[in-house]
Amino acid sequence: MIDLCVARSARRRRRTLVIVDNARIHRPETSNAVKALLARYGKHLRLVYIPAYAPNEEPQEKFWGTWRDHVTHNHRRGRITQLEKDSDRYFAWCAQHPQSVLRAIGSPYAKTQNRRT
Repeated sequence: MIDLCVARSARRRRRTLVIVDNARIHRPETSNAVKALLARYGKHLRLVYIPAYAPNEEPQEKFWGTWRDHVTHNHRRGRITQLEKDSDRYFAWCAQHPQSVLRAIGSPYAKTQNRRT
């Protein structure tokens, strides 16, 4: 996925920013994989670290919560491949309904949903 993001950004003459938390697995000092990624892409990839505790700056956690609600909670799948298909279907739905995703993460850019009273 990083390859695709960096290639897309490069075509637009931009840098790819990846927002990550401060987990050890996301730091080049403690992860050879992250160190290799940064070495591979150089100035074309930048990791942006969020503060250690910043729930308002972590809308992805809200998004993962909706993913868990739709895919992994109370499932009856016998194989991981079945869960992967469920996950792919959910992400495909999200791609078709971006406003729902924006509302789920509390984005100020989400359009309010029309409700009938």
